[in-house]
Amino acid sequence: MFKDLNMKLINIIVALTLVSIFQLTTILQAQSTSELLPPEIRSEVKNALSGTLNGLVIFGSASTIGSGYFSFEQTDSADTKLDVLRLFNEYSLAEKDEKYSPFINFGIGQVKLSEQISPLEGNGDNDFSRINTFSVGAGLGVDIALSENFYLTPVFDFIYSHSQNDYDFNNEFSQTILALFDKNVFNWDVETLSYNPGLKARYEIKTDSAKIIPSVSYTQIYIDSISTNSDIIDVSTTSGVLNSRIRVEIPDLLCFNEIPLTLIPQFSRTDLYKDARSGTGIKNFHEVSLALLAKDQQFLPIFKDIGISAGYSFGEDITGWRVGLEGGF
Repeated sequence: MFKDLNMKLINIIVALTLVSIFQLTTILQAQSTSELLPPEIRSEVKNALSGTLNGLVIFGSASTIGSGYFSFEQTDSADTKLDVLRLFNEYSLAEKDEKYSPFINFGIGQVKLSEQISPLEGNGDNDFSRINTFSVGAGLGVDIALSENFYLTPVFDFIYSHSQNDYDFNNEFSQTILALFDKNVFNWDVETLSYNPGLKARYEIKTDSAKIIPSVSYTQIYIDSISTNSDIIDVSTTSGVLNSRIRVEIPDLLCFNEIPLTLIPQFSRTDLYKDARSGTGIKNFHEVSLALLAKDQQFLPIFKDIGISAGYSFGEDITGWRVGLEGGF
């Protein structure tokens, strides 16, 4: 869906406009766009927009999906680009060696989905679509030590998101036909709330030179719209995100200004389910990453861990990468 949202919407509208442009304009003078759309067409448009918004909120807020730059490769049109910036982290309310370690998490996320759309009929410049989603959220959880090495972590998050679409009508076809659906199908904004219960399990294997941490987590994500300027958009989705990863921590491998650094290679797989899968067109993708962290450092007191990381993501019709700072409170 990420990679074909606008073409799907355009094809729906073209299928609707079997009457002439003149007749359609006459109809629109008498009633709104939402009234013009038959119920089955309105449902298709709502589902297409709702599914994409569902995916954007997940990429901007789900703790199991990292920041990065993603490209959805297409052979018949320009690639769709997705930029993700997430600054979500957790603050522990207890010592890590306690059996029950409650924590709070909080942060922000910014996602931008951009795409060029070739003229459907005739010549002219490509249209350009941008959807920006800003998310802010907080949650709480508890890290439970079931044994010396095995931990179970239930968590519950609340996320508020604001999404806005900017669509440039740059050719005769879009200015004549698509612009008639301005503010409802194109150039809209919507606010959503999501409620995300999740559960994570991890096992820590300690050796003389490293710590190996396999883990798996599942998050159930419910998203509902609370406000929109569109008569069509109505988000009410249920999704699942399953993340499996293996992380290796190799301490004191390098030093920076006499500060010991921990090298952390990691491999993960993310599976999307339900509305997230249909909304994004993604079943799963993988990431390989490498981080270099100063753990339990003192020179930036607000952070417990801080360093740099880089990662590469790949899956069917999707590639991505990220490079940047990584930290923990």
